[in-house]
Amino acid sequence: MLTEQAVQAMNECEIFIGAKRMLGIVDDMRQPVYDAYKTEEICGYIDVHSELKTVGILLSGDCGFYSGAKRLVKALEGHETEIIPGMSSLVYLCAKLKMTWDDMMITSLHGQKKNIVGYVRDSKKVFTLLSGEKDLRELCQKLIYYGFSDVRMHIGQNLSYENEMIIHTTPAELEDYSYGRLAAVVI
Repeated sequence: MLTEQAVQAMNECEIFIGAKRMLGIVDDMRQPVYDAYKTEEICGYIDVHSELKTVGILLSGDCGFYSGAKRLVKALEGHETEIIPGMSSLVYLCAKLKMTWDDMMITSLHGQKKNIVGYVRDSKKVFTLLSGEKDLRELCQKLIYYGFSDVRMHIGQNLSYENEMIIHTTPAELEDYSYGRLAAVVI
């Protein structure tokens, strides 16, 4: 879900740095790549290769929503940086669902502990990112335990990839379900 601005900027890069999954989007480009996703590795590479003037760092996720971009930009103080966002998973999933998000509680369980049950109780709609299969299982268990076994869940997996899947279900229907790591949920 790259924007035209992102594609133009990518064409000007001398090299791309990112996790292996992210580097897959530049397979057709001629620039070299460096497989790294930890801030220290990325900054170390850039410091060692000071001859590089335009480096593209490819990050997944929403750049302003619990993103590695925050830490990376801070670590790259002294370097000229620009954040060019792609399509947000929130916007993408809601568009697929034909659902507005102006009345939605927006949160993340990706590496976070949140009172998701309270959000579901107090909000008409809740959007959350998940870290993995364990998050979905725990989310469903909590919702069932606190009496929300029949709330509608829309689970977007691998959004924008060839194997994208959107599942419409309830916590009670998901007890033994397994899915991939990339998931966002609207409850």
